[in-house]
Amino acid sequence: MSKVLAARHNNLYERIVNVLGNGAGRTGYGQGQGEGYGAALESFSVSKLDDTNNNVATAEAINAIYADLVRARIHQIGTEPTEIDEIIANANIIAEETSFFVAFGDDDILIEVQDEDGTKKGILDFERLISDIEQDKFLIDPSQAILESAISSARTRSWNGLITHEVAVTFRNADHRRHFFNSGGEIRINLSNSGSTEPKGQDWGILCANLGTVSFKVDETTALNVPISTQIGNYELTENYQTVINYVGGGKLTGSFFGVYSTNVVTVSVKQTNDAIINFKIEFNDLADENFADENVTGRLESVFQQFRANSNSVSVPAPTFNNVVAIS
Repeated sequence: MSKVLAARHNNLYERIVNVLGNGAGRTGYGQGQGEGYGAALESFSVSKLDDTNNNVATAEAINAIYADLVRARIHQIGTEPTEIDEIIANANIIAEETSFFVAFGDDDILIEVQDEDGTKKGILDFERLISDIEQDKFLIDPSQAILESAISSARTRSWNGLITHEVAVTFRNADHRRHFFNSGGEIRINLSNSGSTEPKGQDWGILCANLGTVSFKVDETTALNVPISTQIGNYELTENYQTVINYVGGGKLTGSFFGVYSTNVVTVSVKQTNDAIINFKIEFNDLADENFADENVTGRLESVFQQFRANSNSVSVPAPTFNNVVAIS
């Protein structure tokens, strides 16, 4: 039983579909859209016809909304929301703030009975929660995601000057790309230079370690270990490379070598080739300091890409593919 008109129910339906379903632009997780995506949504619209009570939402319809709201919120915060509760069919009357039971009293007269969970079953409770879900649409709880290896490239020969690694990330189509990032997906990059016994190679290892994981997200790029971030993410890309990280090493070795390698720099740039392909370019620039000998860099220089994507019973988005356009050589 319900006092919720179809128009109000359908507004809830349209809002949760926009977040959990295909959506548009900066909204939409794409669930139920194809292979590798999560299950289809349970909610549905109801008739607005005003004959035979068709303009009143049923408990079944509202509980379908409930299921999708819970699913979206678990994706965002990792636990079921406590703000709402399921409707009991043929028992609950849905009110604005607090719903109640109906029962037959003496002389078969309908009476209202308090529902101890009724404060979670008002239509306003559902509307408040969908507002929170919309506000937090880019959130993903780590428990709802998987971190996977994607592609890498490495060099063990000594080098000098400029070394480049370029990677193309290909999505099925433009919708797949936005679903990946809308649902909290990230492209992560880890750089390293290991195994060197020479000061310059060791300094490059320190530079890469100090930078930490670079994470390219829906609307920003961050570096884990340094206060560097750029307000360029998936939706800010153009067809020209834009620098999202530019990190100068600073020469971290102590003693007589302090500051010698302060001009070494790592640059990460990103562009979109088209609506379905993003290109990343990593540049290792070993710039010479005119006051010191410009020896070669030794060690194993490596660039590793990972993907962090939604992968749970609540929300699942398939992985893109990665290809080395220019390998470190």
